[in-house]
Parts: sequence; structure tokens; C-alpha cells
Amino acid sequence: MLEHPYSNFHYNETKSELESVRNTEITLKEAHDHESALSVELDTLRKQVVELEEKNRNEVSGLKQSISDAVEKHRTEIADLIKEHDEIIATARQQQAIELQAATARFEQAREEADGLRLKNETLEKQLEELDETYTKEKEEIEVKLRDQETARQERTDNDMAELRESYSRLCESNDNLKKQLDALRRETKEQLEE
Repeated sequence: MLEHPYSNFHYNETKSELESVRNTEITLKEAHDHESALSVELDTLRKQVVELEEKNRNEVSGLKQSISDAVEKHRTEIADLIKEHDEIIATARQQQAIELQAATARFEQAREEADGLRLKNETLEKQLEELDETYTKEKEEIEVKLRDQETARQERTDNDMAELRESYSRLCESNDNLKKQLDALRRETKEQLEE
């Protein structure tokens, strides 16, 4: 039995189409499988990205917290240092103020004592000058009195000597008169006895 040429052609064409369809199905299946694999890989990558982002966020958050804690610690340390520095400065200023006040008080006391000593010295010098003037004046007065007394004494002595000489002269004269009277009395007595 002879085959019809058209039937043979149709068979071959159908066979080719079937093979083409089969190949297309295989290609589609492979594409679907590849797409599924890509989808799985994409999901895996997405999960990894999410995990990495979460890890990164956690690390960033932890780093921020660490930095914040470090900054806060540093700020606290700086605040403590500033407070300590201010306290030291305040204590030093207070101590300086106390020492300055004490030094000022000592200076005022020393100045008052110096003023008192200077006033006392001036008073003593004035008193010394007054005493010196008084001494000089009294010395001059005493010297004048001594000279006057010496002069008066000398005058009295001279007067006394003159009076003594005069008295002595009178006594001598009286003695002579008495001797004369005595001699006269003796002669008279002798004469009377001789008679």
C-alpha cells in the first residue's frame, strides 16, 4: 500500500511540532525550575539582607548606645572634673581671702602699734624737750641763786668780818680802858695803903 505524500508530510510536520512543543515544555519547565530556584535564592538573599540589616541596625544601635554611654560617661567625668576644679578654685580663693584678711588684720595691728609707738615717741620726745628746757631753766635759776647766795654770803661774811673786827677793836679798846682803870685803881689803892 502506497503512502500518500501529503500524509507523510503532515506526519512529519506534526512530529516536528510535537517535538517543538515538547522542547518548549522542557524549556518552560527548566525556566520555571530556574525561576523557582531564583525565587528561593532571592528569598534567601532577602532574608540574608533583612538579617544583615537587622544585624546592622543592632550593631549601629549598640554602637550608638556605646557612643552615647561613652559620651555621657565622658560628659559626667568632665562635669566632675569641672566641679572638682571649681571646688579647688573656690577653696583656694576662700583660703586666699582668709589669709589676705589675716594679713590685713596683722598689717592694721602693726600700723596701729607703729602709730602708737610713733605717738608715744613723739610724746616722749616732747616731754624730753620740755624736761630739757625745764632743766636748763632750773639750772640757770639755780646758778643765779647760787651766785646770788654766794654774793650774799660773801657780803655777809665781809660784813661779819667787819663787825668782828669792829667788835674786836671795841673789845681791845675796852680792855685797854679796863687795864687803865685797873692800873689807876691799883695806884690809888697802893697810895691809900701807903698813907
